[in-house]
Amino acid sequence: HYYSRKQGNLLQWLDGGEPLAISTLPAGVHIPLPVQGGKLRVVFDVVYDGWPTPLAQAAKAARVQVIGGFELLLAQAARQFQLFTGEPAPVKAMWQALVQAVPALGDVRR
Repeated sequence: HYYSRKQGNLLQWLDGGEPLAISTLPAGVHIPLPVQGGKLRVVFDVVYDGWPTPLAQAAKAARVQVIGGFELLLAQAARQFQLFTGEPAPVKAMWQALVQAVPALGDVRR
């Protein structure tokens, strides 16, 4: 399934029949997605600037797990750290630094 300018395709796919929704829409673009009810369990919204997004807020309100762009950013940074240094990245400390820099992360994710 893919997003096209025909929003119906995306909305039909995310009618609650799929356990995961991935949004790669740019910051500021919002298409209301049905996150309540059904089988939807996880929303992965890759945006990190302008967090939390309306989609992330709606998912949290519907008790759907939210994964945001900061988790993606952290995973990329951790892998780069490992590639550059040959050592495991201090992921816990890196996440804590992100939460301190962007307090809204704790509002939606946990």
